[in-house]
Amino acid sequence: MHLQQNLLASLQSQLYQQLDEQVGLQLTAMLEKIRQSPSSFDSFSVNSAMARRKLGETKIVECDLDGDWDVAQLARVLLLAELLLQNNITDRAAIFVKVYQQGDEQERLAWLKAIQLLDAQGEMRDFVIHAARTNSHQCFAAIALNNPYPALHYDDEAFEQLVLKSLFMELDVRQILGILPRRTARMQALVEDLREERLAAGRSETPGICWLLTQHP
Repeated sequence: MHLQQNLLASLQSQLYQQLDEQVGLQLTAMLEKIRQSPSSFDSFSVNSAMARRKLGETKIVECDLDGDWDVAQLARVLLLAELLLQNNITDRAAIFVKVYQQGDEQERLAWLKAIQLLDAQGEMRDFVIHAARTNSHQCFAAIALNNPYPALHYDDEAFEQLVLKSLFMELDVRQILGILPRRTARMQALVEDLREERLAAGRSETPGICWLLTQHP
């Protein structure tokens, strides 16, 4: 896995600027523990799990990422990035999978929102596609909305399924980054079929369906 290290460094700086001194010291201590024990999943898991309690959930005011972020979410991304950077590049995918499987829903949500930062070249694409099959509305939305990863790395079929599931869940598909450039004739036909199915069942069109079908190529 290849990380976007420059952007991660910028985000870390932005986060520190918005933390008070005591909370900033807490974050520094958490990052240092990971640097000192890069092979210890227990050390990482404990610090990630404690991020919300130790650092809080204050909303991030200024951040070079799309979507809404809070302190605990961004800190969890930085903690995982530090763990990955401290390990061999060939081991990072396996480490990410293990960490993800052990994380709770809120941790997974943060990591999925930032997956492009952690996997800039799309090496974890199949894993992320599988993760999007979740029943968790929040985790699916973390992948689908305000996230550049699907448009950059999904093939047409996977991207179409992401859009259809978003429409089915009545998410705001205008927040799917790159949806219009990635639109295909097959996607258009699938959305039209979905509209017809809803109308036949006596259900109204959703705003997302109306919006997508009225966008000109």
